[in-house]
Amino acid sequence: MGAKTQRQSNGSFDLAEAPSHLMRRCEQFYADLFAREAGACDLTRSQFTVLAALEHNDGVSQTALVEMTGIDR
Repeated sequence: MGAKTQRQSNGSFDLAEAPSHLMRRCEQFYADLFAREAGACDLTRSQFTVLAALEHNDGVSQTALVEMTGIDR
């Protein structure tokens, strides 16, 4: 998806093709999903993500957690 694909033939900007817009929509979706899953618990999104990864990967290394979650050490 190159920068030239963001412009339609009539010269207008196609928001649905803009990477920054798509990334923002993903973040919004993740925030909504977190709010539903975490409910009233006092966890941050990063804490919840790590715990969710650990649920299915007991005893995994910190390096593997970084790879699974994308969260820095």
